[in-house]
This record gives sequence, C-alpha cells and structure tokens, in this order.
Amino acid sequence: MRKNLKIALNGITLQFAAEAIQDWSETSASRALCNLTYRRSLEDLACAVVLGEELCITSMFPKRHRDEVPPGEILARDLEKSLPVIELGKASSQSKDDKYWHDVSARKKIRSYLDYLESTERLSTNSPFWRDWIVREIDLYFGNHGSLSERKLPPESRIFSESHFIKDRELINCISAGFVRRLLPIAKSRPMAQNACEPALSEFIRQTALTHVVNYLSWAEAVVKQTGDETFQLPHVTRQTLIKERATKQDYRGMTVTFLMPRILNHAIKSAEDRSQLLDVLLGMRDQRRYKSLREQLNKAFLEPPVVKIGKKDKNNFAALEPSKAAKKLYADIIRLSSNSNIVEPEENYAVFDFEPTPTGLGIKVGGNLPLLAAKIYGAILPAKSLVRDLSKIYSKREYLLKLGDLFPEFQIGKS
Repeated sequence: MRKNLKIALNGITLQFAAEAIQDWSETSASRALCNLTYRRSLEDLACAVVLGEELCITSMFPKRHRDEVPPGEILARDLEKSLPVIELGKASSQSKDDKYWHDVSARKKIRSYLDYLESTERLSTNSPFWRDWIVREIDLYFGNHGSLSERKLPPESRIFSESHFIKDRELINCISAGFVRRLLPIAKSRPMAQNACEPALSEFIRQTALTHVVNYLSWAEAVVKQTGDETFQLPHVTRQTLIKERATKQDYRGMTVTFLMPRILNHAIKSAEDRSQLLDVLLGMRDQRRYKSLREQLNKAFLEPPVVKIGKKDKNNFAALEPSKAAKKLYADIIRLSSNSNIVEPEENYAVFDFEPTPTGLGIKVGGNLPLLAAKIYGAILPAKSLVRDLSKIYSKREYLLKLGDLFPEFQIGKS
C-alpha cells in the first residue's frame, strides 16, 4: 500500500494564517507588530497545502465567548472541503479538558521542554516569534478583571479573560523567572496591560507558556497515535525554536521546507488579487503538474526509510544509518544544484520538522534524521532541478515582501 506524505499543522498556525486571510478585526492592530509570525504561518500553510498529500489538522479552537467562531475553525472547514484531511482528536487543542499532562511520563517531557524556555537567551530575547506570541496572547486573553491590578493576591486568584489555560502549580513553577522577566517589558507595553500589576502579568506569562508547551506535546502525541510515524509535524514557529534548541542536528527535510516555504507563498501571492483568493490559488497550484511531480519526489525521499548497516570497527560492533536510494538521489541533485543554481540562503529561524523515533529492533532508534549537509548547500535541498530554477528565478525577497505588504497592508511591511 502506497504511503502518502502527511503534513501536520498546529491549530495556532492555522489560527494565525486565518486571522490574516479573513482580516479578523480582533487582531488587526497587533498584526503590524507581529507580522513576521503571521508571515511564517502563511508560509507554513502554503507549504502544507501544496506539498502534503494529506493534511493533519484540528478543527477545535479556543473560544473567547460561546457564540464566537474562531477564524482557524473556519479555515479548517474550508480545507476539509477541498483536501484529504485527517482531523486530530480533542486532545490536540483543548487542554482544559485533556488530562495529558497528568501522566507521569508526560510531565517529565513537559518539564524538559519548559527547561528550554530558559536554556538560551535567543528564545526569549532575540527571537521575534516569542515577542509576537506574548503580544497576541495579552491582547486577546489577558482581560481587565479587578484581580489583575491587586499586587498581594495569590497567583491562583488571578482571573484572566480566557479559561482554557492550564493552572497546574507544580508545572507552572518549573518556568524560570528569567524567561518571565525577559517577556515582562513586552507584556507591560500592551494597552490591555496598562493597569495590571507585575505579579498578574508574570502569572499570565507562566500560564500561557505552560499551556503553549502542553498543547504542542499533546498535539504531537495525537498526530502519532492517529496517523503513524510517517507523518511530518510542522509545529508553530515558537515551538520550532524549542525543537531546534533540543536537536543535536537538523533533519534535511526541515531544510527542504525552509527553502520552499517563502517561494511557494511568493508564487501564490503573485496570482491572488486579494487575500480572500489566497486559499483558492494554493489549491490551484496543488493541481499543477510541476507541484504534483514535486510531491511525488518528496514522497519517495521523505518516506523511504534509511538503511540500517551493521558492521565492526576496531573489534566493536556498530550500527549506522545509510541513506535510502531516494535520499541518495536527493543528495546528488543537491550537490549539482549547489554549484549551478542561484540559491538564496534561508533565514536563521528555519523550519524544523519534529519526528518521533521508532525502534528498529536492533537496539537503536531511527527517526529519519540524516547528517547535515555542507553549509554551501544549506538551502538548496530539492530533487526537481527545473522547479528549483523556476522558483529561484521568480523569487526576489524584496519583491516578495512588497507584494505580501500589498495583499496584507496591516502588516506595514517596509514602513517605519
């Protein structure tokens, strides 16, 4: 039976993309400051729609009031009408009713991810994605309850406008004061927080950060349970920074997506007269022969597993991974492309796929991760040479950003 390349997107990625596509009034003011994350969410969506044989998404999103239909839910419904979609279970998006974090092994994994919030300053100070994340969270979910201005109240007495946050004190206390301290100035600068006291803002940052991490891990587990290990998880960009920090070496598939994401969206926005047409344009691109061929090649290179090679070295047994035939062909094409094509290197915060390693029965684990390629071919990973040339020729980052700014003027791209 033929395996299909499945790409799983976080609900928050769909929500960000949908807010921009539908011009949601609730975040119109914050989309200028947070335009980089909205842009990345649109790029993630474009890549998944055009390259995925199937999409794994959730159709359940937090609601601020009972009658609200979140933009992400509307987008999820539209995708389900047009694409092969696997809808993830409730555990992937609704933390309040999900007991995932009560499991002992899950709590250990959660704590390890919370540690990475403080493990490097890059995550909270130099990365604009974490800034964007807290800005949007404050604007949408902080609220104006009287408990938020009282300094001496205990943390559990703070009442925010959103009720889906996780309030597990043991896990909340695992979030370092350093991480909170770095995000406090950003939180304080938001109009919604002008009358709030610092302890209330600190508690909000901790609850939202814990919920953000737990939602991701619960979602990742749901993907594996419902779709299997061959599904490629493309988490929200803030969560990608945590995966990147944890990883000792990056998967070539993540770098492939890095090269493709802006170029696919660039191709789409050249054909869209306004934002409401963007999804239809992406669906049309999906049916083009060039992208059908690309999906077929990516299926082979991404899903064909590495070969486990057993041998001896210096009288010691060892097990090594040898790339599959499809991956070897991919590498050969990359090497040729790196010297013959004009490839623009990706930005530092590139996309990262997350994989759950699976036992091979040989005492080692294989997650599909192959060695990093030389820096000179870092962004050039793609087996279809003609398409690489086409995408490279039509892609100018400056023109791309200007066109994106025309389609989404609230991003204020290029404006001081």
